[in-house]
Amino acid sequence: MKTYNNLWQRLTSFENLRAAYEKARQHKGGNPSIQSFAEHWAFNLSILRLELITKTYHSQPLTRFVLRDPKTRVIYKSQFRDRIIHHALVNILQPIYEPRFIYDSYASRKGRGTTSALERYHSFLRQITHNGTQLQNARNDNIEYSMILDTLQGWNAYAMQGNTYRLRQRLTQWTTNELVRITAEHKAQRNMRQYT
Repeated sequence: MKTYNNLWQRLTSFENLRAAYEKARQHKGGNPSIQSFAEHWAFNLSILRLELITKTYHSQPLTRFVLRDPKTRVIYKSQFRDRIIHHALVNILQPIYEPRFIYDSYASRKGRGTTSALERYHSFLRQITHNGTQLQNARNDNIEYSMILDTLQGWNAYAMQGNTYRLRQRLTQWTTNELVRITAEHKAQRNMRQYT
């Protein structure tokens, strides 16, 4: 296993903290706490760096708010200076861990997300069905339907974690109905072959 050295020095370097600051403030210029931090960003980053080096840094309390879209969720948001630390950690740790993730890991990865996960789900669905209507290998009696069902349920469970609520609902309902129908058709065909 490869060893990584000087991670703490790289984490606490001013260059890393500045890059993290830039990432944390992207697309959030109108936020008052960010504007306050930005007025003296170099000084504030130096204080944050000193707290890290002397190990006196403590995260601030989370801000709680309720979001309703379409279901009610309680959201906890980190303070801006804590988000800088989060980005600084990701800057150092992501290059180490990213190559070790499995291909089908989508959460919090650059270029991945709900849309990519759903596209991958559909590609798996197309591998076991023909245009979502019939199994490609219906003549093969050795197909493990429980394995197919487990796979689809796993992908549905992942899809349920995204923000596309209605799409997930329809996808889940369609997949369940289609799998039940396909399974019933295949069992009926197999039973008919046994009696002929």
